[in-house]
Amino acid sequence: MFPMEFDHRLLDSLPLPDTEEIKRVIQVLKAIAVRRVLPYFKKKRGTDPSLIARIREGLSIQRLEDEENQIRIVSLVSGKDNRYIIHIHERVFDYLAFVIPSDPESRLSEGPVEEQKMLAFAEFLLRHEIEHVLYDHASEREVIHSDMLFAMDRRSNDPPFYRMLRNSLADEMTGLKGELYIALFDSAEQEKPYKYLITRMLRSQVMALGDIPEELLQGVFPSLDTELKTNILGECYRRSRDTAYSLMRRTSFLRKVIRLFVITLKNDAKEAEEVFDAFKGRWGLIYLFHELDLPETSVEEMDSEEIFAFFKESLEKLSEKFGEPFSLVTRAHGAVAPKPEPLIKPVKSLKDRIEEARNDPLFNRQALEIIDKNKLSAVGHSGPKYTELIETLLAIPWGK
Repeated sequence: MFPMEFDHRLLDSLPLPDTEEIKRVIQVLKAIAVRRVLPYFKKKRGTDPSLIARIREGLSIQRLEDEENQIRIVSLVSGKDNRYIIHIHERVFDYLAFVIPSDPESRLSEGPVEEQKMLAFAEFLLRHEIEHVLYDHASEREVIHSDMLFAMDRRSNDPPFYRMLRNSLADEMTGLKGELYIALFDSAEQEKPYKYLITRMLRSQVMALGDIPEELLQGVFPSLDTELKTNILGECYRRSRDTAYSLMRRTSFLRKVIRLFVITLKNDAKEAEEVFDAFKGRWGLIYLFHELDLPETSVEEMDSEEIFAFFKESLEKLSEKFGEPFSLVTRAHGAVAPKPEPLIKPVKSLKDRIEEARNDPLFNRQALEIIDKNKLSAVGHSGPKYTELIETLLAIPWGK
């Protein structure tokens, strides 16, 4: 996952992209991945070309919907059977749709500054997520360190890119909370210690992941490293015992703990034992066993391996008695039929209508200048006011 959050309030007023707009953004992002990110790994990291070819075939990008505003993470990655999905939160995705060019062939040096900034940011985000895919055993801590090395390489070899990347992370109007990355880059430039900054980024990730919907968390959890798995389990367990939360919320966090343990046991028993031992060392087992109605005294004379075996066996017995969330048996899920697309002609986006006006010789040039000056202000707290101004100017039948 990409270790950055964003501000919902700033991006909530964005116009929603239609199906064609979504396809266009995905096409541009995939072009960046194929033409810039993957060649970087081949040239700079010596990544096996056959692995790159396999990832290129199996990689897809999706707009991550969040109707309840429960997700504050910019991007997540999930994968199985050589198929990998980079999920980009709908608000960030929609901002990209509003700003980045329509032409996948566009270069960073072309176009307005806002466009250049977000193209640089998109490449930085994709580089991070694709490194997780290419090097699936690399920890989040190691990939963030690689982000820093990449940025410093760009600082030396492509200063305009580095400048645009920093601007995208520092500009609060993008909605991106990039201050920790900026601090990381500053420390690297000045050759100061920076490991503590990576730890802060990881801590922020854990807090944010604890809040995302359970089904989504279960999907991305297997791809996380052991440190993140352990810390997320610990954070959910801590919340399950925090009386500041309602009983329903505490129960939901305890259910997350159990299901995430089950997922880890299914996927990798050895890693599950590492995670369990780390969890036990940090939180103990008395309260967890109490919540699971297991006798704490039964493990007093056991060594670590025996305690883990007892815990696994207990989850299996609970699954036989209660079913989910304890089940260690992978159940086949029936294929879900895709929803039929509506037969309504999609409404053109605000950006499309601005471009139509630009190409219309009858459209007033002075009005077009006003639109260009105000279109980026249509994002943010005062967005509706500027959007209304633009809509009004577009609705006038100039020259007719």
